Amino acid sequence: MSRFHYWSMVGSNVWLAILAGYLNAFSTVALLFERSAHMSGRATDLGRGFMAFFVLTDAAERTRLFEEAVIILIITASFLAGAILGAKLMRTIGLGKTIMMIGVFIGVSSIMVLIGLPSGVINVFSLERSLWAILLCIPMGIQNAATSVTSMGRSTHVTGTLTDLGISIAEGTYKKTIHLSCRWGGFVGGSGIGLGIFLAVPSLSTQLLILALCALLTGAFFAHPAVRRKLGTVLQFQEPLATAI
Repeated sequence: MSRFHYWSMVGSNVWLAILAGYLNAFSTVALLFERSAHMSGRATDLGRGFMAFFVLTDAAERTRLFEEAVIILIITASFLAGAILGAKLMRTIGLGKTIMMIGVFIGVSSIMVLIGLPSGVINVFSLERSLWAILLCIPMGIQNAATSVTSMGRSTHVTGTLTDLGISIAEGTYKKTIHLSCRWGGFVGGSGIGLGIFLAVPSLSTQLLILALCALLTGAFFAHPAVRRKLGTVLQFQEPLATAI
């Protein structure tokens, strides 16, 4: 990979990680009140919630944990559905248009806020919270899958990124260390930006609209023929499991 393509890959990955961090921070403090990106601890949360229904004697606490486990199950299934959709879209329409689809999902979320779909309630199962889980987690799954099948790698998960960063530091892989450090920093920065916009902009609909427009413009940029020709392998689909089986 040439120096130009390397830095293009790093820059693109950082920007997409910023968008993911923004959405993750937003979903944590509003509407869903759960992280939309982090799937690593979901198995533990699910096991704890469903087992609590059988082992706890406090009915209120047992119900709370069980209802939270149901929401987490919906979050996990929505993320998985998004990942499936993202991988399929990458094969057919490419990265740019796939990122634009993320903007469409977030734009629909903005419209849902505007027309009065209420926010969820923390630690309580509700139809509204289930809908927010679907609307906010599917686009996260789409982006993670879409970037995972390019040379950029995953852009929404920092747990795996930190593991890979430790390995690359141990192996002395300079370029990979820079790439992973920038990706991790991008997600952190995006989370800060998302929280900052949440505190500065009073309208939840506008907060989502800002992110939707960023995703649509990013996708349109990547989809432009001149950009696709220039970036080449950075945006191209790769077979992620080809050498793993």
